[in-house]
Amino acid sequence: MWRGPLRAALDYLRDRAAALYEQRAGELLHDVWHARNEYINVILNRSPESLWLFFEKHSRRQLKPEESVAALKLLEMERHAMLMFTSCGWFFDEISGIESVQIIQYAGRVIQLARAVTGEDLEPEFLKLLAEARSNIAKVGDGARAYQMFVQPAMVDLRKVAAHFAISSLFEDSRDGAPRFCYDIHIEDYRRFDSGQARLGLGRIRVTSRVTRDEEKLAFGVIHAGDQVLHAGVRDFNNGEDYSRVMAEISASFTSGNFAETLLLLDEYFHGLEYSLKSLFKDEQKRILDLILAQTFQDAEASYRDVYQRHGPLLRFLKEMEQPLPEVLRITAEFVLNSDLRHSLEADPVDSVRIAMLMELVKQEGIKLEEAGLSFAAGKSLTRLMQRLQGDPYNTELLERADVLVTLLQMFPLPVNYWKTQNIFYSMLKKSFPFVAKGNDNVTRAWTERFLDLGEKLRVSVPKAAATTELRAAS
Repeated sequence: MWRGPLRAALDYLRDRAAALYEQRAGELLHDVWHARNEYINVILNRSPESLWLFFEKHSRRQLKPEESVAALKLLEMERHAMLMFTSCGWFFDEISGIESVQIIQYAGRVIQLARAVTGEDLEPEFLKLLAEARSNIAKVGDGARAYQMFVQPAMVDLRKVAAHFAISSLFEDSRDGAPRFCYDIHIEDYRRFDSGQARLGLGRIRVTSRVTRDEEKLAFGVIHAGDQVLHAGVRDFNNGEDYSRVMAEISASFTSGNFAETLLLLDEYFHGLEYSLKSLFKDEQKRILDLILAQTFQDAEASYRDVYQRHGPLLRFLKEMEQPLPEVLRITAEFVLNSDLRHSLEADPVDSVRIAMLMELVKQEGIKLEEAGLSFAAGKSLTRLMQRLQGDPYNTELLERADVLVTLLQMFPLPVNYWKTQNIFYSMLKKSFPFVAKGNDNVTRAWTERFLDLGEKLRVSVPKAAATTELRAAS
């Protein structure tokens, strides 16, 4: 079992952290344990006023900025030492599960803060004890390995925040220094250069933790050569003249097209380019990768489309002659037609004529449709159109477009989900229909007929009251 060894490792960390806290915090705060308990007021409100009130009440003297930061780090260390014993981490049968890893991450934060404030490294002994906790998964092995696999890579410091900002800035139009999670970023200088697909970002920022108020001025350099090839470095630059000279030298090399020299300069001045796309925070990592992949997909789609446009007639001829289709042409046609259908369904407004033409090509060429993606896009497109009709029920054009699209989708060999559309229609039937259909003019009669026809196609049962209204409107 892993729970006993994990408990022993956490007990060691809690006791050692408590001793360090009592010793160091005792130099700064009156009653360290009372201060720890009242730190909840700061957690609930991390405004400057809340911090001032806390230190006014608990500090032994007027603390210097660096002493306030040390006190906050010690208090955070104690907070995470308590979080280590969160109950959900103990209910499952695998130490590398997300619940158990979460409490080990709290332990990792205790180790990180203890090292930063006191200089004492609690990690070796903690890992020695944690190695006794066996995992059920062979590639994990034990708790120490789980810590190295899942906790260490997730640790964040101010330099990693700066690297995250540097990397993400290459893919964002706005570089206004907006907060990154629990960090504030003040931009002192930022320069970006583009050369074909390559991008270079250089700058200097001040990163401040909104939790511990720790801050650092850092310079960064990041280069993206396309796809996943991205390198970034972060370092201190205390001398303004050195900073200006280095930035000028690197940017001149990049703008001249000498990318190899640019990489060498970045590596030299930033003491090794230790950051990459893997250094991004997980939430942002997917977003940035999606942006990179979007361009890759566009390039691939353009290549496929070029082949299809040149050889599509041959594909249709072979199909007509009942000859086997070359695999490469079949895959190309499937990719292009499925892509065109998806784009047409996602377009606003939907071009029903184009969709009909594409479906005819699908039929002629015997192409297999991507059911899941196209069904989702079709249902979402119809729902979007019905929501607009619900907001403007008198709009006959929207009603006609909805009726045509439903008719078209029902010709698809796809399992389109009409649930949301049916709910919207039923809501309109109860609320909008009685008011719109009470007129006796030709326009109202045409609207009523088409609306009820749409309901029939959606397989929504029309109550007798609605049918009576229809008959009265037609008389």
